[in-house]
Amino acid sequence: MNSKLWIAPLALAAVVACRNLLNEEPQSFVTSDSFFQTEADLKSGVIAAYSPMRSGAASPSRGASSTT
Repeated sequence: MNSKLWIAPLALAAVVACRNLLNEEPQSFVTSDSFFQTEADLKSGVIAAYSPMRSGAASPSRGASSTT
């Protein structure tokens, strides 16, 4: 019976203590004003997106299917 009296306050303390962990401050903001302003920005984004495939990260030995 005595241990049951400690469960409710401990549960309440855990909920209150964890509440602040769920609120994060954003590290950066990406807006339409700063996103792909030039053709060079677009090319850089496409190259960054496809570079893991060129480096062999998507090889058949890692689970990707081969089209040949």
